[in-house]
Amino acid sequence: MSNFLAFAIVGALMVAAGVALYLGRVAPTAFYGGRQPRAKRDRASWVYATRAVGRSMALGGAAVVVASVVGGVVGITLDDEVPTLLVLGIIVVSIAFGMVQALAAILRG
Repeated sequence: MSNFLAFAIVGALMVAAGVALYLGRVAPTAFYGGRQPRAKRDRASWVYATRAVGRSMALGGAAVVVASVVGGVVGITLDDEVPTLLVLGIIVVSIAFGMVQALAAILRG
C-alpha cells in the first residue's frame, strides 16, 4: 500500500471522528472527546469542548486527505522525510489546536 494511501485513510478517519464529535454523536466517555475535569462534571461543557475538538480534527483530517491525494497525483515520493513530516505535522497540529480550543471553550463557558 502506498504511503499516500495510508495517510489518506488516516485523514478520512480523522474527518469521520471529527464530524461525529462536532455533531454530538458521541456520548461522554473516558476515552473520546473533551476529557478535562470541568468537562467531565458538566455535560454542556463537554459538548462545547468536544465540538471545538471535532471541528479542528475534521479540518485537519481533510487537509491530510488533500495533501495525500495531491502528493499521490503529482508523484511526490514519501521516501523523503519532508513530505512525511509535513503530513504528520498537519495531524499533530490539528489535534493540538483542537485541544487548545477545547480548553479555551471550557474556561470561557
